[in-house]
Amino acid sequence: AFNSFYQSVSILGADNLNQKIFRVQLSKMVGSTIKNAFNLLGIDVPERM
Repeated sequence: AFNSFYQSVSILGADNLNQKIFRVQLSKMVGSTIKNAFNLLGIDVPERM
């Protein structure tokens, strides 16, 4: 679901500051959730790609 959102919506190219802040925070939270899920499964996650 997030992949579709990421492909169709510009995160940093948002029309206004509130949209940009929301999209950046949403992206950070999705990343954090994925990292936590992988850690629970015992999978190492790189900090950067």
